[in-house]
Amino acid sequence: SPNQVPLAYPVEIPSHLKSLAYNLESLVKRLVNQVLPQFWSEELMDKIYSYGLEQEEDEQYEDKEVKHRLPAYKFFEQELKINNPWHIDLPSRFRRMLLERIGEILRSQKPRKDCFYQILPIFDKCYAWHEKDPRRRKKKTFRNVWRELRDGEEKPNYILARQITYQLANFFEEHGKLPENYVETVKPKVESGSISFGPADSELIRIRVICEESAELPIIRFEVKLPLDSNGSKWKWFSFEVDCYPKLAELLSLARYEALKPTFVPKRRKSGVKDFELILPIPLKTGRRNKNTGRILAVDLGERKLATLVVIGVGYVQLTPPIFIKPKLSKKIKAIWNMQKNLQAKIDKGLDFDGRLKAEWFKLQNKLNRMRDTLVDELSKTIVTCLLYTSDAADELDG
Repeated sequence: SPNQVPLAYPVEIPSHLKSLAYNLESLVKRLVNQVLPQFWSEELMDKIYSYGLEQEEDEQYEDKEVKHRLPAYKFFEQELKINNPWHIDLPSRFRRMLLERIGEILRSQKPRKDCFYQILPIFDKCYAWHEKDPRRRKKKTFRNVWRELRDGEEKPNYILARQITYQLANFFEEHGKLPENYVETVKPKVESGSISFGPADSELIRIRVICEESAELPIIRFEVKLPLDSNGSKWKWFSFEVDCYPKLAELLSLARYEALKPTFVPKRRKSGVKDFELILPIPLKTGRRNKNTGRILAVDLGERKLATLVVIGVGYVQLTPPIFIKPKLSKKIKAIWNMQKNLQAKIDKGLDFDGRLKAEWFKLQNKLNRMRDTLVDELSKTIVTCLLYTSDAADELDG
């Protein structure tokens, strides 16, 4: 619904169930990677994307939001007549969860594939042949590609176009030629063992909210069926309880928590320890969005300054002074990247005799990934805060 937004509420799986959560993560990755290459074709990507597709046009914003009214697993069951491509005994709900995950991956490739075929014909003339540094060469190539795409009829997503351009550049530098099709460039492989459960009253997970007068806080009781080994041959029910705030219990009750579809997500903490969470999507009702404000928040991403924000009114009149975002974390990320670059230079020269340099490189990469996630989170929060602040300020300046 356009008047509802999901609130993601994470619940950490207790430590005594962590070994079983490891089994579930390992099982998901192994089974998905086992059959995903069988379905990795451009024809199937188009078919499953079109299956159950509906485009709703927002009356106020005149944009189209792509939605699929039919789950992806039904495409395998109804169109391909496939229920169990692994040919092993698994809970029926778990098989559908795996097929749904595979279907979502294939559906997500359709916009990427379309963007790929937009960039492929112009990549050769946009390639920065004169740049010697690989990093600068890719940046320059993308600038040329985006300049060409910006003037076209269908302009793709900026981030998506950047990712595809870098993939093409890596493929070209490795093979000395451009790929003939999309599936040749992108190889199917799942690195995360996250997976979405079915409804919370299903055969794999159940959720109940318990409100007792004698208790200080309401309790959320989870019953989860987990594999006892990484092969998935034996499954067993386990339960645990967590306290929650009264308002959250009220939201869960209003949202019919039996119909919620929690997501199992592995999480790597800053300390390097892996934990597991169940993410509960709780729909919240919001007011109708007003298109006729006459103002937009413009965000310009850069390198020296991470972002510049300004509120623009009717006729592209600037209503607020620019706000510059320069997180200190970005400097640390650049420092770690330079350390990685120095390590890679030593590895390329054959100085990594015992593998310690490569291990240190991967250690820095893990740290870099965590810091990038934190940076994105901080930037998002800052933009939202600035949006609220600048809206009030623009009211005074514009009024």
